[in-house]
Amino acid sequence: SGYKSGNQRVWYVGKSSSTDNHLRVGADRGNIKLEPNGVVDLSSKKISFLADPTANQDAANKQYVDNRIKTRTLTQTINTNSTFTVAPTQGYQLINVMIGRKRTIDNYFFFSYHETLNFQFYVNSSNNFIIWNQGNVNGFNNEYKIIITEMKV
Repeated sequence: SGYKSGNQRVWYVGKSSSTDNHLRVGADRGNIKLEPNGVVDLSSKKISFLADPTANQDAANKQYVDNRIKTRTLTQTINTNSTFTVAPTQGYQLINVMIGRKRTIDNYFFFSYHETLNFQFYVNSSNNFIIWNQGNVNGFNNEYKIIITEMKV
């Protein structure tokens, strides 16, 4: 079915053929706009073939996000009263950093508050992440695991 309103013409709503089980909505010009009074419930179904976003309020598809966000893991020994600098990957900025220190009893990395593990960290003006090992902590060695999440700018 179809109707014309001004310069906009919607030309079909419904099945495109007697053997097609899909609901089709189309327009020969412009966009199709949903104007719900509340929630649009997709009943746990996917939205497929979503284009890459171009405006701030556009939805993003998985591939777009996967291409913009990356995580890398470093294992580094930082001696007492020494620092280690982590620079963001070229074209990326740091959005999250997790730091763990290796326990001597079981060789697992322990991620906790920096006061507990006796090291300090900060981001400098170049967006580098600096870790400073203030000293030895009973039950831990000087090996750190650094998990960095970055976003393409």
